[in-house]
Amino acid sequence: LTLNCFLRPPLVSRPGGEEKDVRARYISEELVPQFDVCTFQECFGTFSDKRRKILVKGAQKLGYEAVHIKLGSRLGHRGIKLMDGGLLILSKFPISETDTLYYKSGLHSDKLAAKGVLYAQLIINENQTLHLFTTHTQASYHHKAQNKDIEIRKKQLSQLVAFVHKKTENFKDDPIVITGDFNMDTLQPSCPEYDHIFQNLKKSSFVDAIMEKHGKHLPTSVHYNYKVSTGEECGSSLFRDDAAALLESGKESEIQVETNSLTFWARQCLDFVFVRPGKNGIIDDANVRDFVPEKKQNWRQVSDHCGIDLRLTL
Repeated sequence: LTLNCFLRPPLVSRPGGEEKDVRARYISEELVPQFDVCTFQECFGTFSDKRRKILVKGAQKLGYEAVHIKLGSRLGHRGIKLMDGGLLILSKFPISETDTLYYKSGLHSDKLAAKGVLYAQLIINENQTLHLFTTHTQASYHHKAQNKDIEIRKKQLSQLVAFVHKKTENFKDDPIVITGDFNMDTLQPSCPEYDHIFQNLKKSSFVDAIMEKHGKHLPTSVHYNYKVSTGEECGSSLFRDDAAALLESGKESEIQVETNSLTFWARQCLDFVFVRPGKNGIIDDANVRDFVPEKKQNWRQVSDHCGIDLRLTL
């Protein structure tokens, strides 16, 4: 499983809160046990590691090993970083090696986070190793990406590809999985960042797991509600109370959910799993999962991103 958990640091929140503790426990108790390996983004430990501890301790009780990206002296580039990169790997398989790459450049508030790549080498059995990478790249703060954002992401993705090659160059037959929130929207008419990374990865026999199984890109973000008459944003459809005032007043017709058009409210495809199956690996399945709780909560699904569920036979 890969999932952007939307567990932002303390003091970063929508009005009314984001129920981070409740959602963290749901991820820990309901989602993690379903999978052998989980990679998470936006699972921050800066200012408070309470939510990350919920995930890590819950997983460790079930026998998982854990590794997360750190904020420390290894940044290796200029700039003050106030937050860690929010990356976490949980694995039922032993982790024999870990490493971190920190991106050299960033824009907007992303400059304050130690964004990068987290790597873990997993021992599947005595004859099989899997190389796992997860990342969270530069975000865009407009629905249509700005040129500066695109260029930063392309630089970061070049670093990522070089890091993957460096860590795996001596393991020609081993499977490799790269996951994350790449913040590049392939539902737009063009996505130069995706073209950039995929052309580089394809040379090394990687495939996009969702494209491989579905033949198209699928949306991975939640949509937004907005008021039809004014175009006013009523908030993400993640939280039920974002548009509660209009809904409770019986004006449901005033609310529209935009899912397909190229507006700010349209859903996006931002999360990806790239796989090199290796000598004997087979991609059995790959799906986008929204993880809607069975019992009604104020949140409709566990995060503002969907997860990607990869089934891989080695």
